[in-house]
Amino acid sequence: MTSRTRGQALAMIEAMRSRLGGVPLEIGALCRIGTADAALLRRTLAPGADPAGLLGWAGWQQVHERAQILIRPDPAASHPWLLADDIETAAALAFAVRRAALVIETSPGNCQLRVLADRPLSLPDRTMAQRALREHLAGDPGSIAGDKWGRLAGYRNAKPGRDGCWTNLLRSDLAAARPVSASALLAQSASVPGCGSAPALAPLTSGPRARGGVQGQGSPAPRSGAGARPEDGPAASAGGSEQDFGWACAQIRAGADPEALTDRLAAAALARGKRRDEAAARDYALRTIEKAQTQLR
Repeated sequence: MTSRTRGQALAMIEAMRSRLGGVPLEIGALCRIGTADAALLRRTLAPGADPAGLLGWAGWQQVHERAQILIRPDPAASHPWLLADDIETAAALAFAVRRAALVIETSPGNCQLRVLADRPLSLPDRTMAQRALREHLAGDPGSIAGDKWGRLAGYRNAKPGRDGCWTNLLRSDLAAARPVSASALLAQSASVPGCGSAPALAPLTSGPRARGGVQGQGSPAPRSGAGARPEDGPAASAGGSEQDFGWACAQIRAGADPEALTDRLAAAALARGKRRDEAAARDYALRTIEKAQTQLR
């Protein structure tokens, strides 16, 4: 980590902390990304604690374990930070002129936004607000979970195909614009398709199965020990748990990103009523993905 990029990580942490009111931050290292033994390690950065040690740990994980370095506020706590992913750089910077937000460039021309709300929000309310925010910004429709990790500036993008580009903090001036209205976003979310009951979701499959057993995005579809196929999706069985586990094993074998799999599985579990709220669905998905990773090791 150079002094410039280390300064970006520290600036991002300082900016997020300045509006957290004592809520801890978590630093994550998604190790061995794109492989069957990918794993997410996490460390807590307590309020007021010096982040230097954790930044050094993150740097070691990136160099030696090909880790993606991530950050989020404690997901169980109420806090005012919202996340929007996959936003064009020009649109992200234009938004940050009008509303208080951090702009993090994750690859050339593409950004994440850490948007500041005018009051703390619970995890379910953050998810609802982020649905409305995503509709407004035309971001990634799969990145609306209230406990979603985002990139920490100052580290390389370890995602395959990104050529190790740096993650840059393009804007961090929170005083130059007003926070977004949490109440307005929650009210707008009622008009977003799928909000207010089960969310509108894409299927867990990548697309129709192509010849030779390859799915639409090029992921092979091996059978798992549970006999499930990725193309079946977790809703194909009555109980669902065994099918979900088999689907997770097959997807991880194919090199899928465990964090993305967790998002998709949590959304599907909530949509079909396997779990009654987003926190429980997320916990179920995390345990299923972790169990699959352990099985495949």
